[in-house]
Amino acid sequence: AVFLPADDVLVLELGARQPGDMRALLRVVQPEMAVITELGPSYSEDQSALAAMRQEMKDLLDDLGRRGGMAAVCGDDAALSELAKPAGALRFVGAATLEGLTG
Repeated sequence: AVFLPADDVLVLELGARQPGDMRALLRVVQPEMAVITELGPSYSEDQSALAAMRQEMKDLLDDLGRRGGMAAVCGDDAALSELAKPAGALRFVGAATLEGLTG
């Protein structure tokens, strides 16, 4: 793909599979916004893997919070919602609403 100067949006999937992956990725990219979907049993039946993935998402949220970024976090995932609360000036939404992304 060719990016013209007027293009100012790039969508990337940051795939974190093990502890430390997100920090390594954040040394390469510095997103202004993240969309984090539910991390539930459909993602992994292994609870320790889910805990590790939530920590990776916390690293992303903390990084965004430090830099004044924004995150759309699945509000239907209680654990993710809790991780997003202390992360600074982030706005997050539930799966069924766009409340919080306006203004």
